[in-house]
Amino acid sequence: MKSWIARAFICLFLCWGVGFGAAHAHPMPQSSLEVRVYPKSWRLRLLLPSDRLAVALVQAGQISDPEPIGNGLNGLTSAIVRRYVEERIKANSDDGNIWSLHIAETRPPTLEQNDWVVEVDLIPPAGETPKALNLEYEVIVKEIATHSAIVSLEADWFKGLQPQSPRIIGSLGGQLYKIRLDRSEGSRFAGITDVFTMGLRHIAEGTDHLLFLLALILPSPLLAQGGRWAGYVGAKASFIKLLRVISAFTIGHSLTLILGSFSVLTAPQKAVEVLVAFSILLSAAHAWRPVFKGQDAWIAGIFGLVHGMAFSTAIASIGLDVVQKTAAVLTFNLGIEAMQLFIICLIAPCFIFLAKAGSYRLFRLTGASLAAVASVAWVAERLMEAPNATASAIDGVFSLAPLWLAALTLGSGFAFWRYKVGVKRENRLS
Repeated sequence: MKSWIARAFICLFLCWGVGFGAAHAHPMPQSSLEVRVYPKSWRLRLLLPSDRLAVALVQAGQISDPEPIGNGLNGLTSAIVRRYVEERIKANSDDGNIWSLHIAETRPPTLEQNDWVVEVDLIPPAGETPKALNLEYEVIVKEIATHSAIVSLEADWFKGLQPQSPRIIGSLGGQLYKIRLDRSEGSRFAGITDVFTMGLRHIAEGTDHLLFLLALILPSPLLAQGGRWAGYVGAKASFIKLLRVISAFTIGHSLTLILGSFSVLTAPQKAVEVLVAFSILLSAAHAWRPVFKGQDAWIAGIFGLVHGMAFSTAIASIGLDVVQKTAAVLTFNLGIEAMQLFIICLIAPCFIFLAKAGSYRLFRLTGASLAAVASVAWVAERLMEAPNATASAIDGVFSLAPLWLAALTLGSGFAFWRYKVGVKRENRLS
């Protein structure tokens, strides 16, 4: 009877099913113009459908009518595309000063994406830090009247926009070739607020980081004895263990978050993501049996170094100056810590209630086993760079996190209440 609550959780989980439909990419009928504002330049990222681009180049007289060659290139070269784009984009400040233009990168279509990708840097005159840009854009839309280009602001610290939350600001086409991009209503605090929110979401929506955190604290209410997790250690000892483990994890990931964000320390992203997934497996093994007896905090700190490298990619990719990046690292880390603390405050009491009530063993073993399965699935997915059904199912399970949290809260509370009733009954009988 002691573990009936844990059995109920398991039955609820096993009875839950989720179906996933295949997702297919659809060809874009128009171009995409993504704008990122950096401290010293504005970056335009152009996604140009290869067939429309070829037609535009023919009508512009820059190439003869090409024959499709089956790979989306239509006989085009990077040099041709570069020259055409340079001629079709102009930018100036409100006072009429002309911005210089530099093509940073040109990438041809691939099997997965039938678009040319062109990265363009627009650089204001020396000494200017303009709050607005007047853009004249004629790529494809000048030659093909029915074509349009969707303009979106992808990143701007002053506007509080980061790559995770782009904003569509207009479209160009027909006879409309000009658009004004205005930043005058922004503020420095907008960027800080947005990055703090990024930190919150990075934990709340990062299934792997969240599962690692839960597996890490699973054994916190228990005493390691004889190579096994034994009985309940008490509320005070449980919170002390939690404090040590979470503090060590925080120090570890904060260190590599800072170093990675400023490019002092770099590592291949694929390797980091694989190690993040593998860290869940080690934490799950420790939750099953005390593998790192007495070394929980040290292991949490080491794992934190790996997770911090994964966190740092979110900041390193934004493109900020030193002052902005420093503020971004601090507020992003505060967001991470705030969400971690919030989750622990919700989950840890439930673990302690179940452990004190004697209903924790089956719950702990099941949780550790599921974490191990998820870890293996993610490691395979990231090594092979191909999705698998198990990893998708785990993501589906975490999409119902509020439901599982409610079930855990009610179940642990009820188990603890039954335990207290039983204690009172025994006291009366004695």
